[in-house]
Amino acid sequence: MNPKKTKFMILTKREDVQANVLIDDTPMERVQQYKYQGSWLTENLDQSAEIKARIEGARAAFVKLKKLDKRKYEFKIYLSLPARLHYGLTKTEVRTLAYQYAIANNKPHPSSWDQNKIAGKEWLRQYLRRHGDLSLRKPESTSLARSTSFNAANVASFFRNYKKGLSRGNFTPENLEFVTRQGLTTVHVPPKIIGPKGIKQLGQITSGERGQNVTLIASINAIGNHLPPMMIFPRVNFKPHMLKGCPVGTIGGANPSGWSNESLFLEFLHLFKSCQPLLKIRLYYHG
Repeated sequence: MNPKKTKFMILTKREDVQANVLIDDTPMERVQQYKYQGSWLTENLDQSAEIKARIEGARAAFVKLKKLDKRKYEFKIYLSLPARLHYGLTKTEVRTLAYQYAIANNKPHPSSWDQNKIAGKEWLRQYLRRHGDLSLRKPESTSLARSTSFNAANVASFFRNYKKGLSRGNFTPENLEFVTRQGLTTVHVPPKIIGPKGIKQLGQITSGERGQNVTLIASINAIGNHLPPMMIFPRVNFKPHMLKGCPVGTIGGANPSGWSNESLFLEFLHLFKSCQPLLKIRLYYHG
């Protein structure tokens, strides 16, 4: 370990923490922030530096695109880029940006834009109609930790480990089993319906207003063959009639929360082993 190139950082929100780390009587340098695998880490766990770096990265990428002299697609690219970085723009932000873009580039625009300092709603509708690959989307809530962890280094590490695991036993596709756990609700989401105007709220009959969670544990191999699943019901005790209508061979279990636990998952593994007692299996679990 080279003490001149090695640094250390203490993750804490306290400001009075002091520490000295020595390597062969040579003190290591303490830093307040450090870039690890493309993401900024700070001593006080503040994420503003990471957010600022991502915004600056998007801005830098946009500056490079401007040099390509593709003004016709500049605005469209700028709308797509923040969305790919998990910082997409809302309808109001897009309309404001369109007005600022028109002013900065001396583009002709309606006088109402100057009065309201924002592009019109009709302009946004027509713009989305002209560019069919853009649409109004509802984004999935994504934490900063998850967003920053999905990077090239981590993906490459995953596939290296995956390849190493396959090479240990010369597994064929029928010996690669993938097990997953999925929570299911007992109340379906009603579809959109045609109804009269003037009514504040329309209802749709369902089995309940708030559903209960039922967990499904299923397994499938790389050639498409699958085993009977396991259903875990939100009950204290399991009753055989709960499996009425399930696929043949399905086993059941009960847990007050409706989720799986250690003992229930072991029951599924016993089913798994009994169905394929003579095969050498490589099992991948996605929880």
